[in-house]
Amino acid sequence: MLEEIKYWKPEFILQYIEERIVPLRVLAEKASKGFRDLDPELSSYAKRISELASNIIDKAETIYSTRLPAYEVREPSDIYELIELGREFLEKAFNLTIGAEPRTFFIWSLRKITKIYLREHYPKLKDQEVFNSVAKILGLEVLLEPPKMEPKELFEDYTLYGYPDFTTELQVKQRTLGGLVCELNETIWELSRDKEIRSYDTLYEKPKLREYGQYSLYSDYIVRARDLLDSIGWDSGPLPRLPSKLDFRIRDLIVDIPMGYATYRVSMTLFNFLDTAMPPQMLGLWELYIKSDRRSGRIMSREPI
Repeated sequence: MLEEIKYWKPEFILQYIEERIVPLRVLAEKASKGFRDLDPELSSYAKRISELASNIIDKAETIYSTRLPAYEVREPSDIYELIELGREFLEKAFNLTIGAEPRTFFIWSLRKITKIYLREHYPKLKDQEVFNSVAKILGLEVLLEPPKMEPKELFEDYTLYGYPDFTTELQVKQRTLGGLVCELNETIWELSRDKEIRSYDTLYEKPKLREYGQYSLYSDYIVRARDLLDSIGWDSGPLPRLPSKLDFRIRDLIVDIPMGYATYRVSMTLFNFLDTAMPPQMLGLWELYIKSDRRSGRIMSREPI
């Protein structure tokens, strides 16, 4: 999966940031200033996106010990040039999201992933040296571990990796590159479905702000992800089909999920729980929120699936 982006080569992440994040940062900064009066809500999103992009660039330059080249954009001289700048900003933002940019999807898909699932979908990461290199750059850490047991491979296969600074309560000293990219994707998704933005359907038509044939808008992507789950025959098993938010607690190898009644709960093995959660988690339909004790958390659904 995603062999064309050469996800196993550490330099692909730097190239991705140079090609996608650097131009977006400059355009977002200018859109933030230019749309302050014309469309304050759009201006606010542009400012958030500019700040996130700047943090990603700073982080990458530190990790790779390099300086990324500047991206020049001319200041708009009139309202027409400002509108065109806004169009370019939105196009670059929407086309950075996981439905349109495979490199963003790769980084996103690792935000919570078991070792067995990671190896199945990204076989080049079976090489421990390659995995360690990519993990160090993106900031992947162990978030959950099953109780140590024999065979050792079973314990290792269900170790859950992810970015500790994204949808967890874990204490972190600094942001990770992967966590920042995930937050940027989430922010752009918010931007794509915010009904308070005046420019939508006045200055811009959202369907025309994406690359042809790609699913860069949140609503388009969710539909596509649902269809993909159906096509692979995914089954939620004992979990409800349409969870909006479910808490869970891990006891040794058992996961307990209260179902809203004092005495009723779903219990399943940790292995079955993680196997069930991985497809919608990887696609972004579910989010496993990990609490500070690393033995409990929450399943959150972005959209009913």
